[in-house]
Amino acid sequence: MRPDARSDPRVAAFLARHGSGDPVATIARLCADLIEDAEATVPVNLEMLASFRNATVTVLDQEQAETIMWDGRHFVIRVRWADTEGRQRFSCAHAILHTYFMQAGDGGTAGTPRHSWSRGEEDLCDHGAAELILPRAAFIAVCPSHPDMGDVLTLAGAFQASAEATALRVVTLSAVPAAMIVLEPSLKPADLSRSARRRSQPALPGFQPEGPAPRLRVQKSFSYQLPFLPRHKSIGDSTPLASVLTDGAADYTGETGIVPGRFRVSARLLPVSRDGALVDRVVALLFGPDADDWAMRQSG
Repeated sequence: MRPDARSDPRVAAFLARHGSGDPVATIARLCADLIEDAEATVPVNLEMLASFRNATVTVLDQEQAETIMWDGRHFVIRVRWADTEGRQRFSCAHAILHTYFMQAGDGGTAGTPRHSWSRGEEDLCDHGAAELILPRAAFIAVCPSHPDMGDVLTLAGAFQASAEATALRVVTLSAVPAAMIVLEPSLKPADLSRSARRRSQPALPGFQPEGPAPRLRVQKSFSYQLPFLPRHKSIGDSTPLASVLTDGAADYTGETGIVPGRFRVSARLLPVSRDGALVDRVVALLFGPDADDWAMRQSG
């Protein structure tokens, strides 16, 4: 959670309505109450949870991952049909959490794409989506003591969640130093700018200057008691992690090249479809090399 979350007007209104000074703890409590009221079991039926929030769910061909509106009688949640089932479920759960903010703030009478919400609200709804799809008690009961990405894929199947959301849940509940990273082949921003400038300049006929090749870089990350993993930072070409694009998997203890230090690393190549093309995506877990068995964090 961002340190300035409480200064966000929508988060402040949400906290005023639901009576807590800790936004993350409040979201966790509301999710636990919703699951208990619905008597939900794993895999969680999100349409049933939505009905307890006076919401309906529809799958449509739309640009946004999810939208939500109030039609005068119900909340109407729409998720994008082109997404995978795991992504659709996360989008649906995320939208369910927005109903608590629409009650707390100015509501909404038109379709509301994700980017129109405040950053604090978005962070809390992402946190709550994991709480709904991967309930704390049920998840902890089945998570192995030394989870790797193979375990993450097994858990994702059991909970009908995406691999990315499940890996994130391992980290957010971990009591030992851990991190989740998503990597994709890409250029660093400076190289993208230079390439765009070159394309805009006249060139000799038949001559195409070669630009830098894409490298496997951090697209997103979340760390608990491990160093910050900067976005766009590339992995080390000499590390075992570099082989994941050809081998499909990497499990080792050693360097990553992203930040100094040794880690217990588990990575899987999990391509995704984006704008009609298949994109190489790698999801990885990092733990401290000497970390004890995975255990639940008692709070947060």
